[in-house]
Amino acid sequence: MASSSRGGEHRPVHQDYIARIRYSNALPPPPHPPKLLDIPNTGLASGQYTAPGFASRLAREQPLNVEADAELGMPLDLVGMPGIFDGDESSIQSSSQPPSMQSLHPHDRLLLRPLQTLGKPKPADSAVSFLRRTEYISSVTSKGKHEAGPLRSLNPTPLKRPTKRPSPEPDKDSPAYIKRKIDQSFSVAAANLKEKSRVRHPTKRHLKLVDSYPMIPDLDAFPDFGGYFTLKFTNNPVPASGVYDKRLLNALIAPVSNPDDVEAAYKLATQAHDKDPTNNPKPTNPQTYNYYLSDTPETSEKFNDRFDVLNPERDDDGLYTSRNSEGQGCYQFRFMRTYETKDGIELDNVTKYDEELLITFNNDEMLDQKAVYYSPVIHRVIMKPQRSKTIHRNAGLADDVGEIPDRLAVTVNNFDEKTQAIVDKWKTDPYMDPFPSDQADEGEEGDVDAANGHAEDEERDAEGDEEVA
Repeated sequence: MASSSRGGEHRPVHQDYIARIRYSNALPPPPHPPKLLDIPNTGLASGQYTAPGFASRLAREQPLNVEADAELGMPLDLVGMPGIFDGDESSIQSSSQPPSMQSLHPHDRLLLRPLQTLGKPKPADSAVSFLRRTEYISSVTSKGKHEAGPLRSLNPTPLKRPTKRPSPEPDKDSPAYIKRKIDQSFSVAAANLKEKSRVRHPTKRHLKLVDSYPMIPDLDAFPDFGGYFTLKFTNNPVPASGVYDKRLLNALIAPVSNPDDVEAAYKLATQAHDKDPTNNPKPTNPQTYNYYLSDTPETSEKFNDRFDVLNPERDDDGLYTSRNSEGQGCYQFRFMRTYETKDGIELDNVTKYDEELLITFNNDEMLDQKAVYYSPVIHRVIMKPQRSKTIHRNAGLADDVGEIPDRLAVTVNNFDEKTQAIVDKWKTDPYMDPFPSDQADEGEEGDVDAANGHAEDEERDAEGDEEVA
């Protein structure tokens, strides 16, 4: 913009500056000759040649001429790979272990650097121009501190005690960490028992703690098998009624031996699971049981009194409600139905306390410590009625007709010396199996023989009123 003066007047005059700029193209020429396209001539008047999308449309209409060889540009030589023709593909597969830094090529180590090390290094003591210098402030504050007393002026820079570093947290799997957490849990429990208002329900905040019990393992209630069974019925074993049938409190569940083909298939499936647990799931033992109930609620009540340890007359033979063929007291149980199992979960001695527990409450401190006593549940199973074989048995088409006794004569006795020794071993170490592996099969055969003989005796005792179901 320029200005001129005439007659003392300043009037601006606008002028345009035209600069001629030439841009250079430093790109190399294309390696291939240009491709001639057959474009229909529509004339410049149509405006197609000058439209922005004309060139893009031509690029989309032209197919890509990419010629790929048989190896797709990546030749692979399998001759030098060891064992590739024998089915061993480990030489062309990645290792399961991550490579160490020493085994990597120096060029590959640079690629594994953390992100914090990338870029230009920042100096630690770099001067910042926009920050205020603090020498003036520090001089004023130090002067005020030194004038506080005559003794402090002798030591203008008092020594500071070094801060104690916290002890490193031990590993979660270490005994020290486990011991610390156990001690903390006892401390928290003692504080909660001392002040019950501190205990809060995790979801129902309006609830208040009324009483608390310590949980203690019941070592005196171990059966000879080392744990209890949980049996869940799919339907009611007795006909439905408006009053609870007290006979269900005491029932007999007798296992039935499986056929030889079923036992053989189960053993083969168990062996396959032991060899390859990943591909072969743990098989379920297809066990069947015979369910027995007493005839009257009075028999069930007296049968329950026989097992009551607090009853001083529990050893009295007057609690028996029937007599067998030899004149001895017994309880009569009648056959109700045969059940088969499904969805069974069988635990071992190590995991029998992990899934489910059987608990009993003791509020009488005169008898024993006030606590909740728990026992392990080693087997859980769902019981459903065996319908197909029952129909064939009632129609007379089954082969095992007459094998199920209609009644059982039960006499209650104490443990013998062998069984009591097994129970004492469970009490000493609940996780140790008292049955040696080499004697397990012999014990099972002996138990089966004894069970068969006992069943024959029971059938003979109940011969007078036995009915084949």
